[in-house]
Amino acid sequence: MAEPVIQTDKVKILWNVGLSIRTDHVIKHRRPDIVVVEKVNKMALLIDIAVPGDIRVEKKEQKKVDK
Repeated sequence: MAEPVIQTDKVKILWNVGLSIRTDHVIKHRRPDIVVVEKVNKMALLIDIAVPGDIRVEKKEQKKVDK
């Protein structure tokens, strides 16, 4: 199993750490599956993953977008 935090001098990747992201307004679901932090640009990419059954793909995608 990979480490929950991997980093270099340019990027930090966090996954499965139970990290709540601080936001400027209240968001009910603030725990992304993967966070990629670009240290140089001071930007973060939040990734939320879902693996639904084939028949529920559209429903699960809409749920993630709504979140």
